Amino acid sequence: MKRNFPIDVYHQRNKSETIVFVTKQLMSDEITSRNKITQDNEILLRLIAYNTYRIIKIEFVVWTWFLQSQKKYAVLIGYF
Repeated sequence: MKRNFPIDVYHQRNKSETIVFVTKQLMSDEITSRNKITQDNEILLRLIAYNTYRIIKIEFVVWTWFLQSQKKYAVLIGYF
């Protein structure tokens, strides 16, 4: 796999392998579909679900940080 990996496209093999590993951990590594087309669709939907999960997680962290910083600012100017 290392010899045939397209370096000019990916450049960082370890990052793509990490994403595959985390996706398998979160959403199981079994594919229940039997047909090749539906297997591809199942994998695609899992990747979409993983990306959605990451976006929601990042937005939650950013929103929590924003609310905490607003509370600190409100304390500094005397609202609380």
